[in-house]
Amino acid sequence: MGTRRLYHEDGELRTFEATVLEAPAREDGRHAVVLDETAFYPTSGGQPHDTGQLGEARVVDVVEDGDRVVHVVDGDAPSGRVTGTVDWDRRMDHRRQHTGQHILSRAIQDTRGAKTVGFHLGEERCSIDLDRPLDDAALAEGEMAANRVVLDNQPVVARWYDGPEDAPEEVRSTLPDERPLRLVAVGEFDLNACCGTHVSRAGDVGPVKILRWEKNKGGVRVEFVCGERALADYGRRHRALRDLALDLTTEEFAVPKRVAALRDEHKQLRVRLEKTEDELRERLALVWTSEAGEGPLCRDLGPGREDWLAPMATRLAELGKRRVLLLAGDGEVGRLALACPPGDEARAGDLLREALTGTGGKGGGSDRLARGQVPRPIWNKCTRYWERIRPSPGGTDMEHLIRELLQTIGEDPDREGLVKTPARVSRAWEFLTQGYKQDPVEVVSDAIFTQDSDEMICIQNIEMYSMCEHHLLPFVGKAHVAYIPDGKVVGFSKIPRLVDVFARRLQLQERLTTQIADSIMTLLKPHGVGVVIEASHLCMTMRGVEKQHSRATTSAMLGVFREDRATRNEFLSLLSRNGGS
Repeated sequence: MGTRRLYHEDGELRTFEATVLEAPAREDGRHAVVLDETAFYPTSGGQPHDTGQLGEARVVDVVEDGDRVVHVVDGDAPSGRVTGTVDWDRRMDHRRQHTGQHILSRAIQDTRGAKTVGFHLGEERCSIDLDRPLDDAALAEGEMAANRVVLDNQPVVARWYDGPEDAPEEVRSTLPDERPLRLVAVGEFDLNACCGTHVSRAGDVGPVKILRWEKNKGGVRVEFVCGERALADYGRRHRALRDLALDLTTEEFAVPKRVAALRDEHKQLRVRLEKTEDELRERLALVWTSEAGEGPLCRDLGPGREDWLAPMATRLAELGKRRVLLLAGDGEVGRLALACPPGDEARAGDLLREALTGTGGKGGGSDRLARGQVPRPIWNKCTRYWERIRPSPGGTDMEHLIRELLQTIGEDPDREGLVKTPARVSRAWEFLTQGYKQDPVEVVSDAIFTQDSDEMICIQNIEMYSMCEHHLLPFVGKAHVAYIPDGKVVGFSKIPRLVDVFARRLQLQERLTTQIADSIMTLLKPHGVGVVIEASHLCMTMRGVEKQHSRATTSAMLGVFREDRATRNEFLSLLSRNGGS
């Protein structure tokens, strides 16, 4: 038994009663309800389905199945006689868009001869596909003609015919071979085959507005909206234009002219900026080349200089007749450029891939220039391949800076006692910050052993020297490290070496403590780690508050050292008995 289509008989019907013929459950838990008659429109003819209520159940989809209409509902399946209520706001919106499409399609066909070969009614916008290309002027003419029809407010009527042979000749498009055949007329303006729902009069469509168009299969696809959708779109665009005009301190209709002027100004500024940047890159290249020692050159250009990488690396390679590796960027991943000088037998692409081996980075390139990216935390590991760490600190650059520092404080760097000071300080800083060049994994990996032990291992009174990052002054003290293994132990000497890896950097005592604990936790995966550091800070004893006997104590407890009080107390007790904290 088929379903009687009440929406074709009475386009204004919102509520109706019907008998449930069947309501089988679907795999998704919903039910497919078939009624003897319905006012719910199913998806067809480019128009989406209605929604609403069947008794207490929410109608979420409506589809055709032969001559039956299937209502997909959430909730318990209705039975017997049931009341159906159509979501009228949704229905009216679809009626306006669909009738508006008929009017717009006919208006464009009459004004420019372009026929509609496709229609889609979307949630936010509608579209028609036309069979020939049109421009803005042609579409604006069709839009104006469509809105005149709306203002004329002609009646919209649906009529039934036995078949195509009985239809009037003025039908707009090719008729389908349907029996019976339904045609929708907009007054004397348009007549077209359609199974969808429509408004009663053209004036109910409201404004018809074309939003945009694009080329499509030899013709154009035109996006448009009608009625409340058009009003809402106008409101959004008006507010955007108004706010933009306020920002630009101009009248709304003067915005295009103002934007064009700003675009020209931006173009001129961009040309000047590019010229200035070219000059700056050349000056820096000359300075860096003159200051660099022998061998390859590595530099970190810092944030916002990604576009400098290729030209700067190429120029440095040409000037210094050396290989150059540059990094730039402020994210977790840095961008790289590697350049080889003219005459270099090596390929830049091969060198970069080799430099990135084991770093998690990637890249490639040609003979003279290669590009790539690498995680910033292992930038130093990448530069080890070049046998020269980035110039910070140490080397010629550092000596130059120390000379400037001596001059700034009023000293003469050329007097007898200071002549060699820049070189001495440079070497000292290279030693004091060598932790930047060391990888904790490489330091301990050859001394990790399998051992069936779960008792606490504690190494106390590890002498520790580091540099406070706030004032570049030393802090000196002792570190106490304990862990409870879980199948893996490390050689005793590796713990002090691991402390040095992190201590020989610019540090905060709090961070140093945590880094030591985290690295052991990562490398050995023990049941837990405890680290205590006690240190005296020269930034407190020789400046500032000048407290000569003050000491700072920090701790980091991970795993069972944090979770189990007895384990933590055992560790702290060992330190107390043996002269620790």
